[in-house]
Amino acid sequence: MCRWCNRSAIADRVTAGVTTDRREFLAYMAAIAGMAGAGVPALAATGTADTIFHNGPAYPMSSPGAKAEAIAVASGKIVAVGSKAEVMATRGSATELVDLEGRTLLPGLIDPHNHVSLTALLAMLLIDVGFARYRTKADALAAMKAAVAKAKPGEWLAFGFYDNLLQGGDVSMAELDAVAPANPLFLLYVNGHVGAANTLAFQRAGVTKATGDLPGGGFFGHSADGALNGMIYNEPALLKFLDIAVPKPKPEDLAKAVTAYAREAAAAGLTTLHEPGTVKPEWVEMLAKLSSSLPIRYSASFSTDMVEESKVFAALGPSNTARILPGSRFSLYGMK
Repeated sequence: MCRWCNRSAIADRVTAGVTTDRREFLAYMAAIAGMAGAGVPALAATGTADTIFHNGPAYPMSSPGAKAEAIAVASGKIVAVGSKAEVMATRGSATELVDLEGRTLLPGLIDPHNHVSLTALLAMLLIDVGFARYRTKADALAAMKAAVAKAKPGEWLAFGFYDNLLQGGDVSMAELDAVAPANPLFLLYVNGHVGAANTLAFQRAGVTKATGDLPGGGFFGHSADGALNGMIYNEPALLKFLDIAVPKPKPEDLAKAVTAYAREAAAAGLTTLHEPGTVKPEWVEMLAKLSSSLPIRYSASFSTDMVEESKVFAALGPSNTARILPGSRFSLYGMK
């Protein structure tokens, strides 16, 4: 699995000063990929533009280094691109003018490895103590301690998106015991493969220093004397904590989480997300229906341990081409 720190990365990219206007014009970015020709000549106008973007450079993919002064969009498609004078010829009485105020208009970004559903659910279920919010380990520990102070004794607390590389190293069991002496506490790292927990959490999970490696590659960290040090590695081990630390999400929770995540992705300039290996076959129908209302295009690959389950979608075509679900903006492609 990649560093599915997508949520933190997106938060870092949305800088101060981002406005609703930016979110609006980002929705049109993908169409710029259709700009053609060296020197960015104006395209033939086909009617009145719905929207014209001007006063900021637009860079087409097809002409590296070239830039246009303005672009016009009608019915979601580029109808003119070139100089401001050329593009303004498509203006009508109802045309919306978007002043970029010097901001740059780029083609929509495509993320080919983004664990959408998983990260979206974790963003809903875990308290974020990642680098986008807290720059140091000390800050993250302080945030966790503040959350613990509001919890009832014995209540689970689950945190996520901690980045040991950027925030100051691994978090030990002793540090988490100090943060939450009376509550089981679980922390998932942003890389998705590593976590940490305090003594009470290990007790609740039934993991002791004698617990060996788990089927599928899960294991636990130990200090030099053989005692547990709080570290948790890989999915089989992490699930022993996640399964009891957070409530089981319902289908409506997944839909709500994916919708919120897609909006955040679109605001950061992403127009297409591909999810490799973390979409389950039983989610496909719901995600396909949901896709029509999302501000991004969405595709997915099944994991190779779902080969049999994936065969129900064979009628959509071979797996080496995009298999679009009828009436949706969701497609299946390949296997992970």
